[in-house]
Amino acid sequence: MRHIGRHWGERLGGLVVAGGLGIGLGLGLGACAERPSEPERTGAAAAAERAAERPSDGRVLLAWGSGPGALGYRAPGFERVAEGPSALALAPDGSVLVLDRLAGRIARVGAGGALETFASVPEDAEDVAVGPDGAVVAWSPLRAQAWLFEAAGAAAGELALSRSLREVVGLELGASRRVAARTAYQELVDLGSPAAPTPLEVGLAGKREGAFVDDAGRGLAARVSRGTAELWVVLQAGPAATGAAASPGRRAEPVARHAIPGAVDAARVVGRSGDIACLRLERVVAEPAVAVTRRAVCLDARDGALVLDVELPPPGTYLPRRELAVGPAGLVHGRPTADGLELVRHVLPADLARAEVSR
Repeated sequence: MRHIGRHWGERLGGLVVAGGLGIGLGLGLGACAERPSEPERTGAAAAAERAAERPSDGRVLLAWGSGPGALGYRAPGFERVAEGPSALALAPDGSVLVLDRLAGRIARVGAGGALETFASVPEDAEDVAVGPDGAVVAWSPLRAQAWLFEAAGAAAGELALSRSLREVVGLELGASRRVAARTAYQELVDLGSPAAPTPLEVGLAGKREGAFVDDAGRGLAARVSRGTAELWVVLQAGPAATGAAASPGRRAEPVARHAIPGAVDAARVVGRSGDIACLRLERVVAEPAVAVTRRAVCLDARDGALVLDVELPPPGTYLPRRELAVGPAGLVHGRPTADGLELVRHVLPADLARAEVSR
């Protein structure tokens, strides 16, 4: 395991989740590419790898079962895949939220792995995200509907998504309960809030480049080319960084391109906290049999410094929609097993991650 920065298990518990091959296409940022032989690591990358050799610990297992103290799960059967929690989110206070969809709820993970119900949601909800003040949004692609909740779990309204908006892979929640749709093309489209929905044509005109956008309005996107991955920091076109429509004819421009060590076939930005951007990377290995190896890496978006690099285990009994969650408290990864949802957490450098909270 490559791991830069210390590992938290005792304070935050843990999460382990699995993900599919990530693809981002915005700005020509295709995340899949042909596979050359693995290039040699640079001196800096080799040093980072040496510094990353630390053991993994702090795992917590949330058991399957019925009732508020367990998570809902359907074991695989004849012509039936396993089903269970579909998404994770990390709240500003460090608590983990699990979309326990079969139980029709969002569960909060407390000390020692104790579960409590945060809010009720329909069973077809598939994703959950947390805003900077702890407010929460859950989303059902089937219904094209989002449900918002205050930080304490009280209902805060609903928001309908236009079915004309395609390739949505997740939602993000910002200030004033404003929701944005993140697309497979690494773009964010403003949807507005329950009190003030944004018409689709307005949201598309003001879309922002990047799977996530930092506090300065710069987009964060992944690009893979010929077996190497980069994190792009993108300056929005025209006034789009402020949420207004981009200037006609202008394109967003990368202001920084940070190389990521190691051979990579697919990459996706999975979250940000302060100045840190985290990605899931995948590599196809053909010998002795075809397999996919996976890593989670986090970089300082200002200078590209590698602050976390951990190997992810293979997918568990099924593949959740959102396996990795990022927040001021760190990075959380969850993996479903036959016995329960295994949780593992990793700390991000406090001086970088807390920048989001202090601003």
